[in-house]
Amino acid sequence: MRNVLPVLLEEIGPDTGEEVMLRLRLGSGGVLLSRITAEAARRLDLRPGQPLWALVKSVALSQGGAAREEESG
Repeated sequence: MRNVLPVLLEEIGPDTGEEVMLRLRLGSGGVLLSRITAEAARRLDLRPGQPLWALVKSVALSQGGAAREEESG
């Protein structure tokens, strides 16, 4: 993971049976929303006010024909 961000768990949304929504506050004041399984929330014993680390997966996308040109060449 390249993007590891310190956050504060502000709120745990309602349990829909399968998933819960977490509201995470960044140090800069921004907000991240994260959807995790209800089982994971229980196993991690998450509570509002906890400091956490948000691990953000990312991918690089290329727009245009560069990749297609390489494949055909």
